Amino acid sequence: MPKQGSGLISQPLGLRMTWFYTVPLMNNGKNLDKSAQMTIDEYSLTAILYDNCLTPLLKAFRTDIRTLIQHRGHRRVLDICCGTGDQLRLLESGTLELAGIDNSEAMLARARKNCGEHTTLELADATQLDFPAGYFDCAILSFALHDKHPTQRDLIFSNARKVVAQGGSLIVTDYSKDPSGFKGFLLGDILIPVVERLAGRDHYLNYLSWQRNGGIEAFLQQRSDSVDIISRRFGGSVFCCAVAIDDDIKTYQKHLALLHKSFSPSE
Repeated sequence: MPKQGSGLISQPLGLRMTWFYTVPLMNNGKNLDKSAQMTIDEYSLTAILYDNCLTPLLKAFRTDIRTLIQHRGHRRVLDICCGTGDQLRLLESGTLELAGIDNSEAMLARARKNCGEHTTLELADATQLDFPAGYFDCAILSFALHDKHPTQRDLIFSNARKVVAQGGSLIVTDYSKDPSGFKGFLLGDILIPVVERLAGRDHYLNYLSWQRNGGIEAFLQQRSDSVDIISRRFGGSVFCCAVAIDDDIKTYQKHLALLHKSFSPSE
């Protein structure tokens, strides 16, 4: 698979629900200097739990995504922040070129067990994608935005768009602002916030920011010209959407805007 630059990123940022803690090394009871400190991937303790507990809950979304990819005939697929690789495993068919990146080595270790040998898995930072522009037919961002700082969200989304070819799809799954019904209230207003709070302070604050700013609906509406909702689940607490990568849509809308302006009465 073509790559740009020098290859893998050796020191990925703390993204996708992963925090990296510096732990002072001790020498006869004394802390060593900062250069001697080591970085620990917290997912080394929770990757198995994530794989066994959360993955089954997301199976319906994974299946929806597979159906869309098959229906649109996409052949090259990138899963950004792929976690334990469950989505990639579900897509494996021998006819697709599959790649996944994550910044957690613990997650990737699980992904290597879950995925076949023909699926490419790499340790990388989602804010610095190292693939040629337009190389993939489809990119996936599954629960990869809500836990990030707004600046990182924009960068990840922008980079994901760049690596998808014209006519391709960027699939985004994340939390909705307005769940509906009792199930939506139970999950969206009670259970999900508790789970997000347990993930850590920074993660939770970013989640609150995501919800305050309108969730996935507002995020995509502000950044995309053509969005299809693939599915709503968990009482509308989570949306799975497909963003069409098509510059012609923007050009067409600009022409319409100019046409409207030219026929509007002067003020």
